[in-house]
Parts: sequence; C-alpha cells; structure tokens
Amino acid sequence: MLAEKMHSKGMSTYLTMMATRLLECHRLLAKMGSMYLHCDHSANTYLRMLMDAVFGKQNFHNEIIWSYGKTSNAAAKKFLRGHDVILFYAKNAKLLKHNPQFETRLSTRKRQLIETGYNTKNMNGQRYLYIYDEAKVNAKVKSGKIKISEFDIIRRVDTTRGNAITTVWDLDHLNSQAKEVTGWAMQKPIALYSRMILASSNPGDVVLDPFCGCATTLVAAENAGRQWIGIDREKEAEKQVLIQLAKLNENTADFWRDRVIVRRDLPARTDLGDIPHYRTHFSALYTEQNGVCKLCLEQYDSHVMEMDHIVARSKGGKDNRENLQLLCTRCNKLKGNLSMTQAIAKAKKLGIRKED
Repeated sequence: MLAEKMHSKGMSTYLTMMATRLLECHRLLAKMGSMYLHCDHSANTYLRMLMDAVFGKQNFHNEIIWSYGKTSNAAAKKFLRGHDVILFYAKNAKLLKHNPQFETRLSTRKRQLIETGYNTKNMNGQRYLYIYDEAKVNAKVKSGKIKISEFDIIRRVDTTRGNAITTVWDLDHLNSQAKEVTGWAMQKPIALYSRMILASSNPGDVVLDPFCGCATTLVAAENAGRQWIGIDREKEAEKQVLIQLAKLNENTADFWRDRVIVRRDLPARTDLGDIPHYRTHFSALYTEQNGVCKLCLEQYDSHVMEMDHIVARSKGGKDNRENLQLLCTRCNKLKGNLSMTQAIAKAKKLGIRKED
C-alpha cells in the first residue's frame, strides 16, 4: 500500500480503520446529508483519496481551511503550522442540503462604509447608491449633499449579517482558560462544529459523530436544536457527554442521564438482505468475545475477525451459535482443519498463545 511505503505500517493500519468507518458513515447518511472530516496534517492527502473512493469525487464540495493562528517554535526551519484541513462531502451533490453562513466579524472596509453611512458606484451606465446607515443618509439628503433622484438603483445593505463565509474559517483554538475546556486531548471549539451543523442541517435533523470524544459535536447539535447520536469506544466519553450537556441551561448530569440513551451492545444490521443464517451471529459473537480471538487471545477490530469455518455438525451445525466462534485472520488460517484442541497446542508451540 502506498501509505505504508511512504510512511509506516501504522499509517496503513489507520487508513484501513478509517476506510471501514467511512463506508459505514456513507451507508447511514441521508440522501440530502453531508459529511465533514477533520484531517491530521500527515494523513489529509490519503484521506482525500479515501473520501473520493467512498463518496465519489463528484460529491466533493470543499476543502475547508481551519485557521487557528497557533504558533510554535519560531526558530524552526519551516513555516509555522497554523491550520488544519476539513474535507466537506455530500452523499449526493444534487440533493445536498446547505444553509449559507455569514461571518459576523466585519472587515475594515465594511466598518468604514458603515461609519460613512453610504457609498456610490457607477456600473454598466447606471448609478448605484448603497445605504449602510439610513439616518446618516437622510441627514445628507436634508443638507443637500445627496440627491436620491440622481441614482438609478438604491440598495440597503444589512450590516448585521456580515460577509458570506469562505472556505477559510478563522476560529481560534481553545485556550486553557476557556469555560468549555474538558481536558480531553485534541478537543475542538464548539464554534467549529456549530458552523458545520448550522450550514448542513435544519432543526430536528439528526447529527452523527462516530468519534464523539468529549461530546463537543453533541453539545453543538443540542444548542442548534438538532437530534444527535455519538459513538466512542472510550468509557470516559459516556461520562463526558453528561458533564458537557449539564453545562447547558444550568442543568445537572442527573437531568441528562434520564434523557440520554446509552447503548453498549452492537446494533443489529438491517441492510444485509437474504444472507446465510450463521452470518447473522457475527456481531453477537464479537460482543460476547469482547473482540478477543479464541485462539491467540488477542483483541482485534471486527474487520480482522473471521468466523471459524470448521464447526460441529451436531446440534444444528453452523446455524447454532454455540457451535461458532471468531478467530483472527492469522489464527483461522493456522487452525485450518484442526480441532480446537490441536489448534491450541500448535499455537502454544509457535508462541502465538501464551496463556495457561
């Protein structure tokens, strides 16, 4: 794999993990939905290729630059890193739901125009009057400095809306004194997630964060009136969800504990269609074994596990879950046609299984 040759086996493993999750995110995404993927600077090129493969390059919309102005060693022999990349894709570009967002910060030029109250332009043979402050323009009219009748087109500018947001998002990193700081590694500001949620969903829509961590996305979604689902393998994440939600409207963790549904089991697949009965046992077995291979006793992600293909013919054969087990890919090949007793002895001899 290119990533492994250019970087390391660790990068190859990371991209394999991401690929399986991106495929599931794409499957779950609504037809009008979109996905934002925050990229580590060392992997963003490879993740762009993955997203193109999963979503289709025609559904790529923007590469967003999150500019946070972070500084580091000024003596370093390279430019200081001050941004991260966020990839923005749609499930279907033609059906994409998008609400334009506007920057509330006013540019220096716009502040000058508001201070003056108006400005004029000549375009295509017509005279334009742009009004930023109605009171100031009225004062100019009364004093005779402006004649409304001399203008072909008059436009009133909403000064509260600001400028349309571009692909460069100037949002500061969290500082250590910020109220929303949790101590969670790599925590992002709520404002970053709020912008994505407001742009790509409407009140009542569902927001999913498959790596929810300290619940920043979930808090942003709750603030915006969206439904939300968070997934994380860290046990601490469940506690953080309640703690962060408790900060909303001065509620307590107990208040939210009664309203947040926590699931620790693997949900049943509903998209598999008509498949052999024994395959429906995979998720249940993975949960029962806690992801541990029955032969080497090591823990793996589900995509590394395989159903043991040699099963007892008695008591229901392969349709009886009691006759089934999951082994990692390596151990399933090692076991072959051996009985489990023989396979364990072989694994111990090879140093693969060190238990007992």
